[in-house]
Amino acid sequence: MSEALKSIRLYGAPNAQKRNALLELQKNYTDGINTFIGLLWDEDSLWKDIFWGTSTSPSMRAYEKAHRISSLGCALSQTAMDEATEKLSQTYQDIRTEMLNIIDSGDDEYIFVLSKALFDCSLAGKSLSETKELLYPHVTEEN
Repeated sequence: MSEALKSIRLYGAPNAQKRNALLELQKNYTDGINTFIGLLWDEDSLWKDIFWGTSTSPSMRAYEKAHRISSLGCALSQTAMDEATEKLSQTYQDIRTEMLNIIDSGDDEYIFVLSKALFDCSLAGKSLSETKELLYPHVTEEN
């Protein structure tokens, strides 16, 4: 774009320059989501935040800031990261749903797939005491 746009109004029919600017922004945003999906898929240290769809945790925000997409700016880059996290979290849910269709409800493993919290503990290799603490954080050993 040779000249700066003063505003892009979202009502009415945009002129050619504004329409092109909106299309470019949409393309950059979509590319940003796909970039974050690729980055997050391989980031083992953030899988729990992704699994639970927690895109606003301090570790996720720090990761986004370290990998910020400059063409989008701060707010849109964060939004692209949030959407990427949501899509990856949904992928985990889809895998869980597929597993529920495969496993017989009489199998012991069924309960670990049925409950999202137990599925998380199973994937993370948590011990029985760690699992109990996650499921019942208000209950102490003395109770």
